[in-house]
Amino acid sequence: MTGGVQTSRAADAAPAPRGQDWRLLRFLLRHCTTGVVAGWCLMLGLVWTDVGSIGSLMARSDVGWLGYLMLAAAFGITGGSVGMGVAINTALPLRRR
Repeated sequence: MTGGVQTSRAADAAPAPRGQDWRLLRFLLRHCTTGVVAGWCLMLGLVWTDVGSIGSLMARSDVGWLGYLMLAAAFGITGGSVGMGVAINTALPLRRR
């Protein structure tokens, strides 16, 4: 203590910016993760049941596992985007006229 003023590391740290709330990010991340998993399950179902002969096309592909990885990325991105979109649209309050 110098001059009767207490100093501490917590007091020297800059305050957190106002309005920084992580609830929205967690909300979106949770729904994005759910959508990605749903997209992967849909992809596995389509490949497993050979709908549109996509399973046999993937099995005979020259690129091997890269084709499955690219298909999983496409279904995951689409599913995550749909999951976040549905979450936002259902969470917003409806306007009454």
